[in-house]
Amino acid sequence: MSIVSVRDLTVQMGGRTILRDVNLDLRPREALAVIGPNGAGKSTLLKALMGLVPFDGEAWILGRPLRAMRPREIGRHIAMVPQPSEGRPPVTPRELAELSRYPWHGPFDPLGPEDLDTVRRALAAVGLKDLADTPMEELSGGEAQRGLIAAALAQGTRCLLLDEPTAFLDHLHQQEVFNLLMALKDDGLGGRKGMLMVTHDVNLALAWADRVLAIKNGELLFDLPPHLIGPAELEGVFNVPFAKLTDPRGRGCLMPEVMLR
Repeated sequence: MSIVSVRDLTVQMGGRTILRDVNLDLRPREALAVIGPNGAGKSTLLKALMGLVPFDGEAWILGRPLRAMRPREIGRHIAMVPQPSEGRPPVTPRELAELSRYPWHGPFDPLGPEDLDTVRRALAAVGLKDLADTPMEELSGGEAQRGLIAAALAQGTRCLLLDEPTAFLDHLHQQEVFNLLMALKDDGLGGRKGMLMVTHDVNLALAWADRVLAIKNGELLFDLPPHLIGPAELEGVFNVPFAKLTDPRGRGCLMPEVMLR
């Protein structure tokens, strides 16, 4: 059974159609990447899957209609990692991860041993065991982003959504987050979970994902495995020519041709 299934999902806001007739399935142990130009509707797709914006069409979580689920129940199945930002929550990574256990408890219920163990394992998984009690505002950009990922892992959901997880980070911290995402994928998030990531980094998407979905003007252009995506497909998405480069070790990447001048 798919963790998330979407059929003919359409979102309209302010008299504009943001998404139109989008279809997708996210299965256990699967990593999907969503690419597309600015304003294509990528982040709106994540909001729709979280139940944060109204939509037409159908969406199911583990076979149950999303519309039939209350926010707290959605939070037991889907966690989202937001984009990096300059503002940091005034808490430590441990406190943030503990707060993420709320969908499983009342707002004033104490955390039990199982919750605390889940938090501990999430912090260890992202490499923040030794920084768990350091305020988020004192962490580097990459460390802070790993703290947000730890909170999403501690939430204990079957689906993990990531909105531009490497945006606004320098190359070193992008590499930190990329290595973590690869490790989480290789681990299969325990073998039962799936991940869906929105990104502008085409090569991150191609290196990480099992399938890449392209959205343009609110419509799904393609849903393909990375090895079937080349310059022609990306030019159709971004309206600029792309070229494939290969390094001496045989590894390739796709770049806009304007970057090669």
